Amino acid sequence: MMEKGSNLVRERAARAWERHLSWVPTLYLLRGIPYVAILALVPIVLNRMGVSNAVNLFCCSLGLIPFILRPLLGRFSRQLTDCHHLILYAEVLMGLIFLAMGVVLRLKVWLPAFLFLFYAEAFAAAFHDVGIGRYFMICSERRFYQQVPATRAAATCAAFALALGIPAMVGGNLEVIHRRIPMAWSTVCELLGGFILLLAVYHAVVLVPLGEQLVRKRNDYKALLLEDLRKLTDRRYFRFEMLFLLLFLLPEGFFYRVGILFLVDPGSNGGLSLSPQELAFTQGTVGAFGMLLGCLLGGRCIHLHGFRYWLWPMTLAITLPKVFYVLMAYTLTTSFSLITLSVFLEQFGFGFGIMAFVAYLAHLSRGYHPVMFYSYCFALAAIGITVSGALSGILADYLGYRIYFALLMLLSLTSYLAAAFVRTEPIEGLKL
Repeated sequence: MMEKGSNLVRERAARAWERHLSWVPTLYLLRGIPYVAILALVPIVLNRMGVSNAVNLFCCSLGLIPFILRPLLGRFSRQLTDCHHLILYAEVLMGLIFLAMGVVLRLKVWLPAFLFLFYAEAFAAAFHDVGIGRYFMICSERRFYQQVPATRAAATCAAFALALGIPAMVGGNLEVIHRRIPMAWSTVCELLGGFILLLAVYHAVVLVPLGEQLVRKRNDYKALLLEDLRKLTDRRYFRFEMLFLLLFLLPEGFFYRVGILFLVDPGSNGGLSLSPQELAFTQGTVGAFGMLLGCLLGGRCIHLHGFRYWLWPMTLAITLPKVFYVLMAYTLTTSFSLITLSVFLEQFGFGFGIMAFVAYLAHLSRGYHPVMFYSYCFALAAIGITVSGALSGILADYLGYRIYFALLMLLSLTSYLAAAFVRTEPIEGLKL
């Protein structure tokens, strides 16, 4: 009976993979939207609603906690439902939560309820992420982990346009039309929720139910966690791998959301005073395009020459362009073209450099139980980004943008430290 069930799952998975182009792009797109909301859109909404940068970035950084708990959520979800239904339930829940966030923004006392819904959205997104990982693994028979980087890059950039560029532009225009900031961003959240629900309906039609078996027995999660950690720590280069995952993106955690708020903050606060429409063009359109070009170029370079060959150029690319923000903070330039060019170069460098991290993460996920190792490695990286993001707003408010960005350039040394200690011998010639 068990063998028959396994054959049925493989048959359905093969049928689903035959038409994977009909659902892979949209699933990745919807996978990226919550990340963009946590990292960029919600901080902008809170900024426009008058929340201080310190409170804003601290609260938004906590939205990454569900992704830190991703390994445990993955274990737990296997007892709840199969990956097909987990994806659909999570998408419907995400759409409804965005609609509720839009309603809450119209209230006089809105912040506690809005943050509660925001964290619920983050947990739904984490379950959605778990479901997609399982579904792809089964359907592609692990070919997914070799093909994921380029697809993820394109989908993430599209998510930036749909979850940051378009909403910021719509929100800015509605602010001008209605002269009411809460009404404008309430409408943005409702439109985004409606879009997610439309994609959920589409996925309900195109995704093939796999009929995988659920884990019926009650798990001892403490014992499972200890067993997983033992397998992780038994790896030959465990300490160097963890050091890379924690430190390589640490400066980015301090930078990204502060960089966005720097663009929209008024000059009296040391910002560049961009309108939401201008931010949508620079960060959500030009910046997303630069990131896409960087990701595609970085993926191609690693595919041709391997991870080890491009590690240091990519480390330079992800750190050095931050100097443009130092210059803009000290000059407070009003040239929109110069600001746009600086954002493009920084995002291009980030897209090019992040492929080193993606390639290394893909390598660590290979071998025994790749989904589990991917979850733990991703969770470890999320810890560094969460802690740095939570502190970033407090430090930026205390130091001011000029000193903050200057010190951030010194903090970039952690990325070079991570690159120096990474063990590349086992992944020489790594291909994406």
